[in-house]
Amino acid sequence: MEKNTDSRTDSPSPPWIEFLDNVAEYYDPSNPQPNVLTILRQSLFSSKDPSATIAAQQVDTYYQERYLSLDPLMPYQEDKGMGSFLHCLYESVFDLALRIPYNDDSQDVLVEFIAELRKLPPKQLKIWGEDALVYENDPIFASVMDGNWNGYFPSDDTSSPDIEEECVEWVNFSAFVARCTQAGLNDRFQHPCKYPSFDIPKGLEEEWLPGVRRNCLIRVAAQYILLAGPKLCQHWLGASNAFRDRAVDKWKLWATKFKEWSESEDLDMDLRSDALQAHDRVVALQPDLFRDSKSESETRERNN
Repeated sequence: MEKNTDSRTDSPSPPWIEFLDNVAEYYDPSNPQPNVLTILRQSLFSSKDPSATIAAQQVDTYYQERYLSLDPLMPYQEDKGMGSFLHCLYESVFDLALRIPYNDDSQDVLVEFIAELRKLPPKQLKIWGEDALVYENDPIFASVMDGNWNGYFPSDDTSSPDIEEECVEWVNFSAFVARCTQAGLNDRFQHPCKYPSFDIPKGLEEEWLPGVRRNCLIRVAAQYILLAGPKLCQHWLGASNAFRDRAVDKWKLWATKFKEWSESEDLDMDLRSDALQAHDRVVALQPDLFRDSKSESETRERNN
């Protein structure tokens, strides 16, 4: 059997590209997911003029010209079927994001695609009984992100045969959420930085047994800082935050924890490198918080 190749590089396709290439096998005219994923493959992840703008336009055209016709009553519904369409659209995006490695810039392309959707002329509809602007300001994106966040956290059973795959998916998902956060896609959420506010402490402040799950949670904490550090710093340490003093304490603690993990021989070199980069980013984003400790460190080195 001939192997799939990545049309962008002529090299063997990564698993997530193979997933996109095989999605047509699951074609269901009533299910927009394979149609959306096919558009993403052809317009975002191909060697021939990839364009997030065109992909966004094609998805919207699919809704207007094909999806609405699946049910003759859909145009008369309050939301004109847009609620279910958006749910399937965003589930498709997150399903793909789970498969793209956390350190692959292709995740940025998905973020750009969502941003381009929001630049389309907005449609004012009622979704879940509330006024919404599709795709600019609707409740579905936040709901789907929250559902995935609740649904993909690695199992507490570290002996599970699926734990390694669960951890890979959790890191990939978290990196994508971090990219969305930094890009401002979550700015209109009720709590724009909810996910890192739970997952950074989970990786740095809680005690975990050594192993793949612990390493996964440390890496997730690092990715939130590396990919969304400026946004998190602005949100938590900005002058308008009434809890800034508490956030400052947390920020300093995280720098310490990242430094400790970067020097731990219990972690592999790749994760230690991530921890060191995250430490450096935390310090670089708020250098004034660390000037005293840096001076003390330099004094100790000179005395030694």
